Amino acid sequence: MGCRYCRDYYAKHNKIGCPLRKENVKRIRKEYEEGDKLWYPSILQQDDKYKEKKHRKCSYCFNRYAIVEHDHNRRTCSRLKSDREQAISKNKEWRAAVLVFLKEKGLGAGAIVNDTRVGGLSVITEVYWENLTHLYGTAPYHEALSNTGCFELTHLAQSPGSSCIRKLPPHPTLNRTWCNWSSLEEVVVPATGRLIDKSLPKAWIDGTTDLEWFFNIKNDKYV
Repeated sequence: MGCRYCRDYYAKHNKIGCPLRKENVKRIRKEYEEGDKLWYPSILQQDDKYKEKKHRKCSYCFNRYAIVEHDHNRRTCSRLKSDREQAISKNKEWRAAVLVFLKEKGLGAGAIVNDTRVGGLSVITEVYWENLTHLYGTAPYHEALSNTGCFELTHLAQSPGSSCIRKLPPHPTLNRTWCNWSSLEEVVVPATGRLIDKSLPKAWIDGTTDLEWFFNIKNDKYV
């Protein structure tokens, strides 16, 4: 390991745990408290920072649950680990149900649909599988999710060649958000279940993918 403080490059401790540094800190702090020094020594300032860092609270517990925990940090947080496991389980269950829904509707790449709002007859040219998670339509705090669709349609009748993005069609349990694909009138040529299965990304059905944004440290304070 080596120590930069005592210059013992074979030592099994680092600068923070160095016995010589701790001894000097104790001595210098006593001298300062007794008034032997007119300024606050830099070694004491560094020691204060080490102690503050050691007692830093877990940002995940604090920002997501308003709970102050000093015995661990975000990297070792058991609550974060548990939340990840629960999210994966819910995502797996939700995606299995969505896949059944899509197959029943015949909604997949290559399907021809009639969209009454814009474009009329259109073909689904792409399915944005990464946006289909159990958090779909339930996370207003995440602007990117609420503004991202699931299907890209290329128009065949009105304005041929132009395209638009559509969300999931309404469903009583899977998609209860007001913002859905309500203008879908008919699936004229449905995609087969086999083609839909073939287009599934790896590990999508396992529920383990596309949850990174939700557990990103930057989003802790928004959840």
